[in-house]
Amino acid sequence: MHWYVYVLRSDRTDRSFYSRASYERPLDTTAPRMTIPLLQHIPSGIALIHIGAHYGQEAPAYSAHNAPVLWIEACPLFIPRLQQQLINHPQQQCRLGAVAAREGQRRVFHLSNNMEGVSSSFFNFGAGAQELWPELQLRHTRSTGVTTTTLDNLIEQEHDWISQHNPTALVIDTQGAEVEVIQGGSGSLWRFDWIQVETSIATVYTNGNTREAVHQLLTAAGFAMTAEIEQCPGHGDRIYKRIEPISSADDCFNSPNYQAINAARLKHLSQLPLELEQQSVLELGSGPGDLTAFWLDRQCCITRIDARPENIRAAALKHHCSLQWSGFVYELPHKIAPDNTSYDLVIAYGVLYHLQDPLCLLHAVAAMKPRQFVLETCVTSESSTESSGYPLYRCGEQATDGSQSVTGVGCRPDRRWLWKKLQALFKYVYCSRHQPNHPEFPLNWEASPINNSTRLTRMVFICSSEPINSNLITESLPVRQQP
Repeated sequence: MHWYVYVLRSDRTDRSFYSRASYERPLDTTAPRMTIPLLQHIPSGIALIHIGAHYGQEAPAYSAHNAPVLWIEACPLFIPRLQQQLINHPQQQCRLGAVAAREGQRRVFHLSNNMEGVSSSFFNFGAGAQELWPELQLRHTRSTGVTTTTLDNLIEQEHDWISQHNPTALVIDTQGAEVEVIQGGSGSLWRFDWIQVETSIATVYTNGNTREAVHQLLTAAGFAMTAEIEQCPGHGDRIYKRIEPISSADDCFNSPNYQAINAARLKHLSQLPLELEQQSVLELGSGPGDLTAFWLDRQCCITRIDARPENIRAAALKHHCSLQWSGFVYELPHKIAPDNTSYDLVIAYGVLYHLQDPLCLLHAVAAMKPRQFVLETCVTSESSTESSGYPLYRCGEQATDGSQSVTGVGCRPDRRWLWKKLQALFKYVYCSRHQPNHPEFPLNWEASPINNSTRLTRMVFICSSEPINSNLITESLPVRQQP
């Protein structure tokens, strides 16, 4: 927020001013336009999220910079005026959201007496507010109840807008709640290269944030302060730029062998007796988006998730122009999809064996009740593990390798053990009679290598909520398969 403007309206302090009707009257177009220091640092056209919208006074400046904007405002009373302000700015949209550190808390939101509530906050004014701006006689005149959300959940819920615009800039103007916004966005900060945040060395709000607390959080997240714009001594906006860039996707995804496996996977997938056109698809452990084009070419709506933010970011750049793409980063398998979503197809190619506890993922997929689930994973032949009594066969992986386990622990499950677990979780379970055309997909499981071999052996399973009648698949676990 920009305090140098407030004195223009400091006389408007009567309680009647805060009627619902007052929030819905037209904006005063003669008031000075507010500026955004961040726009001096980011290229034209960069999309951003602005948390703490008020009435969107900065909308003209954003439009002049050709910046798509998602505005977030905590107070429901401000939304009608905010929507009115954005009518002439088609690249800008607004949402109601009281962004904080935790989701679903019921909290009091206090409305301030200055500039039609511009300093409204979760917190009461502290001594610093009177010290910095004695002429404004700042106080809160009424309050309303709000339910909190987090930046992480907000981005999850707004996946359509996020995937379309790929915002890399963030403005936090939340009147003392800046640290809470950052804490509730720890899983999303990887998306941003630029952050503008309002900070103060004074106690403007009781229990509100200080400049040092904000600075420590952002520097720990890989940002450095590059500019400071003080509106008055000790208070103003700070611009932070990412100096520890999100790593590029690992070069291993570009290796000839990896590309050959993908080509074999997709050719095999295209021949399975499944409906692959215009489906809603959840792709688990999707890497940098190498398989995404397969689904987009078939007019599918695909949600992709991966445990590595560099993979999701690489996919966002690769498929930036597609309106059908949505990307999320979760630590598999603790959360595998946005809340309250369902899918026709769940696809998991090359992810299950990178997990220490694959059953957790299988239970999570089953709970979603997809129409079909296609699983391709490394397995170990039953002849290799039946004597050990250790069907998961956990093993170490290189966590620094972008295609392997983020924890450094994976598994090579016994294929018969996996088959039985799938049968217990899904109504219909099938295997393909044919294997993808690649050396890592054996045709004779009696001759497959024992579990201490460095060679990977893969297999494809199809789970369904309805029967599939096709001679291309079988309801038994085959010992021999065809090429």
